[in-house]
Amino acid sequence: MPIGDGTLLRAAIGGALTGVAGKFGIPTAAIPAITDATVTRVQSDPKLQNATNQEHPVQSRVVVGSTLALVGGAFLGAAQLVEMFRSGSIDVEMAGGALAAILGAGFALYGRLRSGLAPLFTRKKV
Repeated sequence: MPIGDGTLLRAAIGGALTGVAGKFGIPTAAIPAITDATVTRVQSDPKLQNATNQEHPVQSRVVVGSTLALVGGAFLGAAQLVEMFRSGSIDVEMAGGALAAILGAGFALYGRLRSGLAPLFTRKKV
C-alpha cells in the first residue's frame, strides 16, 4: 500500500480522531499533533510503504515465480510452434496463453529488477 504524500492518511486519521475525541477525552487542540505523529510514523515504516525489495533477486518470490511462468510460457510457445509447423494451423487460444504468460512474467521481472522504479500508484517521478 503506497502511502504517498500523506494527505489522504492525514484526513482519515484526523477525521477519526475528531469523531472520537469527546468519547475518549482527547483535547481538540491535540488532534493535529497526534495526526502528524501518526502519519510520520506510518510513512517511515517500510513494511507499510511496500518499498523494501532489499532481498537478493534469487530470494525474491516475484523473480522466482516470474521466471517459472516465463519458462512455462516459452515451452508452451515452442510446443505451439512445433505443432503449427506439423499441422499447418495454429490454436489461437493456446498461442495467446503462451504469449500472455511470457509478457506477464517479463513485466513482473522488469518491475522487480529495474532499480529506481516507484511502486504502482505513487506520485514519485521516475
